[in-house]
Amino acid sequence: MRIFLVSMFFIVASHGLVSAQQNFPQSPVQGDRLFSEKGCSKCHSILGQGGRVGHDLGKINLKGSRLDVASAMLNNAQTMGNKMREMKIIRPHLTGTEIESLIAFLYYVNYFDEPGNSTSGKSLFKDRQCIRCHTDPSSFPRGMTPIYLAKTLWNHGPRMWTQMSRQGIPWPRFEGMEMMDLVAFLRETARTESVAMYGSPGNPNEGKKVFRSKGCPQCHGGHDDRTVPNLADPTLGLQVSLTQTVSRLWNHAPQMFSRFSEKGLEAPHFTEREIADLVAYIYFLNYFDSPPDLTAGRKLFAEKQCSTCHSLGGGIQGAGPDLSVSQKSSSSIDMVAAMWNHTPFMHSVMQEKEIPWPRFDRGELNNLLGYIQSLKK
Repeated sequence: MRIFLVSMFFIVASHGLVSAQQNFPQSPVQGDRLFSEKGCSKCHSILGQGGRVGHDLGKINLKGSRLDVASAMLNNAQTMGNKMREMKIIRPHLTGTEIESLIAFLYYVNYFDEPGNSTSGKSLFKDRQCIRCHTDPSSFPRGMTPIYLAKTLWNHGPRMWTQMSRQGIPWPRFEGMEMMDLVAFLRETARTESVAMYGSPGNPNEGKKVFRSKGCPQCHGGHDDRTVPNLADPTLGLQVSLTQTVSRLWNHAPQMFSRFSEKGLEAPHFTEREIADLVAYIYFLNYFDSPPDLTAGRKLFAEKQCSTCHSLGGGIQGAGPDLSVSQKSSSSIDMVAAMWNHTPFMHSVMQEKEIPWPRFDRGELNNLLGYIQSLKK
């Protein structure tokens, strides 16, 4: 199922709200293949498939940008190297392109949810008072998907909002896996004929077009209107799974419907494909890193004791090369690959000099590598 879903999705989108010209690097299919070929699956699993030595990377939300995902990899490079030696596994050499593909794949796998619990879904159907209007849950079509449910809920939202307000029914909110549980219940209960449903998880490039065509930038365009969020703001935490994104969209529907009414606009209607593409676009908004803080990067170069081995633009030559002229400093991803490939040597030198292994919090690797690149000759 994982391979099937990954093969249906191609990251070829341009990054919209933050940077108009950046393109997502590779199809996650290539990263999926590398994950197996490079031996990652010997220790790590993806949603239960693979090794049991390390974490299940499909269940760890690697939040942040692509360099934040790389940070998680580098932070644990020393530990992984020790475990590889213990298990007699040859440490994989990775090029910048391969690192990029693996990052795209690991970033992508958190997009999916595990199957919901139909028993919990049955309770939700009653507790959220869905049963007051939908007295026969078996009337929903077979093969129900989160995208189909999202499309149906949204397109009927304004009418539902009006009717629920009249009857004093609170707007149902869904958190965590609750919508997936509801879908599981409706799928299990359905007795009607199946209808054609859109099965792909969506394409963020097409989602960018949907975002524009449905008028979303009128409110969420990244301008100075503080009454609505800028969806490109990483602090909003919008890099959550497909179902959780759909849940957030639904939870905020009343506020959005009110906004439409104030502006004299009609709420846009969506097809399943449009909803899927829009959700994918929102999910990948913060894939690329923001411009680095060079002052913070210079401070990190000192704090992480990089200068013990590396110089920048001359000075005392240490165990490592002058990073301002190194060919491996041509891009941030190439530098990540160089750090990964030289981990055994770096670890040996750092142990000798009693330097702790560097760990990077969110945004720090972006600032550090940006600073190094700014000095490149």
